[in-house]
Amino acid sequence: QREIPVPFSHAQVCTSFGGREGTDIRATVYAVAGQIFDPLHSVFVSGALRLLAMETNTKALLRLLTTFGQSALQTSPSGSLIAIVDVGHAWTTFSLYTHIGSNLFSRTIPHASREKISTEKNELTQGTVDTIVETMRETMLFFKQKHQSVGVIVFGGVEAKDDRFKEKLGSVQGEYRTHLISDVVKLNGVSASQLHAFGGAIGAALRSINLRKHAYQHNFLTRT
Repeated sequence: QREIPVPFSHAQVCTSFGGREGTDIRATVYAVAGQIFDPLHSVFVSGALRLLAMETNTKALLRLLTTFGQSALQTSPSGSLIAIVDVGHAWTTFSLYTHIGSNLFSRTIPHASREKISTEKNELTQGTVDTIVETMRETMLFFKQKHQSVGVIVFGGVEAKDDRFKEKLGSVQGEYRTHLISDVVKLNGVSASQLHAFGGAIGAALRSINLRKHAYQHNFLTRT
């Protein structure tokens, strides 16, 4: 509870057991505020659909990446972290994963304003872009000081195709290997814009193909 600023008494909490570290097994605790979980959960439980799992969107994007975008990961240094950045209309979620899928860090950043710079371009405000990039830089520096550097950054989500992210992260100078998920994942019949809009849904669908294989991964339907 000390590490997660969401009161567990008012949250949906679950755990996931991952890779072995020496004689120990890594355990990750996930928590989502009840005021977010409950309304979303109620949408699905009252109809004819059978709800089997609820997970974080960045985990679904990671599954999409590791299934269809391995080429982007093969040149990533051994032991480095994978950064998944899900940029939406109203908020951005930035998560760090190991190559075996353990989530070491995740933060959702609400956008300060939903106003766009231009109706035609539909861009995020400069202040929002700066906040996202600064948060990422501070977090990656913190993990680098702990000898866990980020090997690759992958942007997904409807607002991810914004050149300012790559420019500000220094990708041109080679500081970070930054990709759009539509650059590293190619699916027949799915356009780049569709990948950004529905990448999380595709990644979640991959989980449903083999529920037993992914049963160890976090599921907010299973309370701790």
